[in-house]
Amino acid sequence: MLDRYKVIFKPLMVIILCAALIDAANILLSYYKLEFIWHTLFDSMSVMFSIVIFLSTYHAFTHTKRVRTITLCLIFLVVAILDTVHMLAYLEVEKLNQPDYFFAQTAYFAGRLIKSAGLIVFALIGVDAVTTIRRNSIVIPTILAAVIGILGIYFLIANNIGSICTILESFYSSPPGNPVINYFGLRWLIIICYFLAAVLLAREYLKQHEKHIGFIVLSIVCSISSHFLYELSPEVGHSFNYAALLLRVGAGYLLFRAIFFCYVQKPYSELDLAREKLEEHTENLEALITEKTFEIGRVNEKLLSDIEIAKNIQMKMIPASHFCLKGMEFYVEYRPCQALGGDFCRVIRVDEENIGIYIGDVSGHGVRAAMLTMFVNQTIASAVQKDNLTGRYDLSAPAQVQRMVYDAFNYSSFDEDMYIGLFYAVYNLRTKDFRFCSAGMNTIPIVFNSGGTAKYLKTGGFPICKLPGLVPGDFEDKLLKLNTGDRILLYTDGLVDSEDLLGSRYGRDKLEKLIAENSGNSLDRIVESIVCDLKQFTCQDRFNDDVSFILLEAK
Repeated sequence: MLDRYKVIFKPLMVIILCAALIDAANILLSYYKLEFIWHTLFDSMSVMFSIVIFLSTYHAFTHTKRVRTITLCLIFLVVAILDTVHMLAYLEVEKLNQPDYFFAQTAYFAGRLIKSAGLIVFALIGVDAVTTIRRNSIVIPTILAAVIGILGIYFLIANNIGSICTILESFYSSPPGNPVINYFGLRWLIIICYFLAAVLLAREYLKQHEKHIGFIVLSIVCSISSHFLYELSPEVGHSFNYAALLLRVGAGYLLFRAIFFCYVQKPYSELDLAREKLEEHTENLEALITEKTFEIGRVNEKLLSDIEIAKNIQMKMIPASHFCLKGMEFYVEYRPCQALGGDFCRVIRVDEENIGIYIGDVSGHGVRAAMLTMFVNQTIASAVQKDNLTGRYDLSAPAQVQRMVYDAFNYSSFDEDMYIGLFYAVYNLRTKDFRFCSAGMNTIPIVFNSGGTAKYLKTGGFPICKLPGLVPGDFEDKLLKLNTGDRILLYTDGLVDSEDLLGSRYGRDKLEKLIAENSGNSLDRIVESIVCDLKQFTCQDRFNDDVSFILLEAK
């Protein structure tokens, strides 16, 4: 509460002190007959404050577009013009009975009336009211109207001195013997206007506690006090007269202080506060970033650990790189392009006579693809372990295994945009029959006889996907009779689709030629030759796609 009233009492104490100093100086100036220097000095200061307020609001309106801003601009533009005229006309102090006196008084009272009435209008305008009007479109006409009005008044006074002066004197002077109460004088009309403006703005100040409104209210109080002192002053050189002049200058200063606070100090204070908050927020943000970075690092470590566990699980589903079963030798190469791959391959024992061999590729890479590969492995492994699916599907018939995976996939919760390409074959150790069925596998297995001659297995079939209404899921077995020494290469598209630095594909022809050239070598040498040739072709150790293949030989 005390801080709020500092806005009022502090300037009042300054004004009272200045009044005491001026009264002492006035005694000295009266001795040398220089009393009217004070009038010129204070009038000049009033004009200066009016001009400063006009210029401040004139330029501030460009940014605020507020109606209150342009209203103050116009008020103090006119007041500055009228006060300047009053000051210049009043310099002829030795001719007080001439038109200059009445013209000076007319300019003075017109300025006070416009200022007081204008402040009422200012108080009635909404705080947030804005306008799109251009400032010069209203300022220039106001200047022209003020100049024309001043010239017209001077012409009337100069050319009709008798009657005009009589009328004006009745307005400007108080009745003899009653200097305080003049209900019909212009000064009292001005005081009433000031009072109404002060009441309206004081209510606003009590509601919103805006500091610049408090300065304006205090300025109006100084203006009212100034007019009272003018009425109480018996002569021009009296102390009351100089106190009134001082209060008039003080009112101008307080208005300037209000404008300065509203359009300069307050925005910069808010800017400083925003900067302090930003600095505090920056400090907090740095601490928050450090904390979140630590949390992200911890979560990342956990995620990497989980991925590593998933990778180990996935790798355990891949058969050993080299193993032999009775009547068949296998070499398996599995190189995922990421920690978790989308390729899969496996060799399983169906029964005493049959060996199941499958290789496949799923859509995408990463965690989602890895989950789908494990789904395929688990579906086939469950059937091998004689769970509830065993009675419905014959695992020695590749087409039925494809149908089993197709049905299980369509009952799963995997997204509809995911699909599986699967090549499944069963090799009979006794008869050397190689039955196979492809479900959308986009690579063609290559068969090499003992002499190195190559031929391709005719495959087809639709991928395993979620289109049960459009794709019936019918698959067909095909048979290949193998002889001792025959070799088969099963592979995914990552092998033949690998590209060199110029974007050329490795291709199936290059792969066939390489194996044919190494037909006399053992399986491990052939596998080594394929991997080395692929690395040399791509000029990198890590490939852009999953690379998987199984090389098998009938014994």
